[in-house]
Order: sequence, then C-alpha cells, then structure tokens
Amino acid sequence: LQAAVEIMERQGGLLSDRPRLIAAGEILSGGQSIGFLHNGVKLRQMRRVLHTHLQPKAAEAYRPLQI
Repeated sequence: LQAAVEIMERQGGLLSDRPRLIAAGEILSGGQSIGFLHNGVKLRQMRRVLHTHLQPKAAEAYRPLQI
C-alpha cells in the first residue's frame, strides 16, 4: 500500500490525465472539446476562458440577449 501511495505522489500529474480518445476527442471535435483535453496549457487556457464567461457577473450581461 505504501509503495502505491509513493508512486501516486511522485507521478500524480501523469496518472491523473484522461485517456486519449481519438474518435471523440480528435476527429469529431477537432481537439477543441474541453471534456476530452489532456492536462496541460490548452486545458488551462480553455478553462480560464470558460470561467470568465460563465461566472455570475458575466451571466448578468447576457440577460438582455435572453429576453
């Protein structure tokens, strides 16, 4: 058990990544779906963009478009 914990602590970044889904993640979405991205710079950039547009203050700006 201790050996497994040590491996997870040392290689946690490698072990926490999503599996590569070629059909869904690359062919169908062109690699632009946040649900299929691997850990890295692109995922952090997309999360940052989504977060800025989906927080409550930003949602209030969309209200006139919904009416």
